[in-house]
Amino acid sequence: MKNFKTRPVSPSEEAAYWSRSDECWALATKAFEEGKRSGCAINVIHSVIALADLICIRFSGRRYAGSSHDEAVDFYAKLPIQEDEFKKSVHRLGQIVALKTHAEYGGSPISEGDLSHMLKSAERFRSYALSKLGKKPD
Repeated sequence: MKNFKTRPVSPSEEAAYWSRSDECWALATKAFEEGKRSGCAINVIHSVIALADLICIRFSGRRYAGSSHDEAVDFYAKLPIQEDEFKKSVHRLGQIVALKTHAEYGGSPISEGDLSHMLKSAERFRSYALSKLGKKPD
């Protein structure tokens, strides 16, 4: 099995990941409404990454701490969750993360089609993650 660079995360830190995800999602929604595609995409990506980290923390007590986005998806995929919806969430996370470099550093703006596809995948990922994680901490 591959060795991933990870760090342990205490359950007491979960609230920070919830907050990060919610704030980025709210900013993505606002940017979308204002026609700011890059801002929308970047915030969608970070919202989803925070949720993926939260699921990793909940199911392994660790989150990925390396610098490879693909490895982060691989680490998420290795969680001990055996259900079809989880497998779909792995695929969606991979699709979203694949657009990260282009959205943040690319020389051309993210296309309307790519953004639309990203939003659909992110909404589905978010729905799965929220159902899996349950109630947010107070």
